Amino acid sequence: MSNYEELMQEASQGNKIALKELYSYAGAGIAEAQYYLALYYKAVKGCAPDSDYAYWMNKARDNGCEAAMAEPVADDSEKTELLSGVANSSSENEEKKDFVYTSEWLKENTEISGWLTFFLIALSLGGAISAFYSVFSLNINDYAGNYFLICADVLPGLSLLGVALYTIYLFVNRRPNAVFWGIVYVLVIIVTNLFSVCMGEFDNYGLNTLGHAVRGVLWGVIWLLYLTSSKLVKEVIPKEFRKIKKADWIVVACIVGLPIICFAIGYAQVVSEASKVVEKRELNESMLLKKELSENERTDGKIIFTIPDAFTCSEEDVEVDNGISIRIYNLENESSGNCTLCSDYDEDTSWTNFDTYRTSWKDTTTNKMIETDIDNGSKDIKGNTCIYKIVSYDADGVDVYWHFYLLFDKPTGKVAVVSAYDVNQDLDYVDKLLNSIRFQ
Repeated sequence: MSNYEELMQEASQGNKIALKELYSYAGAGIAEAQYYLALYYKAVKGCAPDSDYAYWMNKARDNGCEAAMAEPVADDSEKTELLSGVANSSSENEEKKDFVYTSEWLKENTEISGWLTFFLIALSLGGAISAFYSVFSLNINDYAGNYFLICADVLPGLSLLGVALYTIYLFVNRRPNAVFWGIVYVLVIIVTNLFSVCMGEFDNYGLNTLGHAVRGVLWGVIWLLYLTSSKLVKEVIPKEFRKIKKADWIVVACIVGLPIICFAIGYAQVVSEASKVVEKRELNESMLLKKELSENERTDGKIIFTIPDAFTCSEEDVEVDNGISIRIYNLENESSGNCTLCSDYDEDTSWTNFDTYRTSWKDTTTNKMIETDIDNGSKDIKGNTCIYKIVSYDADGVDVYWHFYLLFDKPTGKVAVVSAYDVNQDLDYVDKLLNSIRFQ
């Protein structure tokens, strides 16, 4: 009788130390130990195709055990008595007691390797990227300065990092809820990427692209199938050992619920604040429109400006979006150039926003001309921030200068847009025009 057979007999009589020793030999890849461990499970738990008996018998066969080659894999009804010497009822009951897994025992007798290692590495990298991207791509102006909306966008990324690190800890320490949290992470990835695909708002490059979202869904499905069907995962965290606590569901509810609650609160605050802002703007515009102006002053309800000397002024209402229109003023002088002026509501003084305005105002006839930078920067005009850029174009041997300015008034949240084309680089009338602008 081999040592492994003796261990099997002792385990069948309820000796858990013997079972642990037999399991360690089997886990080390010893085919004969795997064969006798399979026979033990056959006696106490049956031999269904997906049973522990079938798993270890197949391991033994794969490792070349001749006895295992001759052993059929029967169905669950073919329970057998393993040892002829153990026949009394009390010993039979002892044989069929389930082995109780513990985290310590699984750490000693199982190993994380292969695709499971790759999954945990992908988990850590994905969680870190999600967290850092959500923080470093943050632009407070995109959220109307509302911190609840910011939290609604940042919390999912930070939560993913937390779930990733926690899942790695659970697998490494063989905790009963490890697989559950791995599945939670994967499901969050699938749902968030599907939501991005449905929303259809993507960047041309970076992490927020359509291709990245589709790949996220596909990899999520692959990892979900792996976690639910992998033999290695079942060996490291056996199904009998798995347990989901009430606290796990509470944490999941918080991960899902907190961003939704923050969004709801933030959205309500923004809508409420927006209605107050609209009322305030309408009051301010009505007051400006009622102001008594001099002959060379004009107002659109947002700003008041003075027409430069020797210039004529015409105005035109242009629809920009679904019934919303702005008034554009055209200032012309035959001996100089022409200047266009309008106003709007905007508090974003970034160069990115400036470039957006400038691109939309650029004359398309200059697209094929060589553009030369002359000057750009920011200056203060009567306590207001003015961002500007001056460039020149070669138009058939003649230098044409384009002056573009954004003048911001922080208290009212308004911006005046001034665009001037002239053959002269220094334009005194533009400086006078900018200095004449009043916002209230």
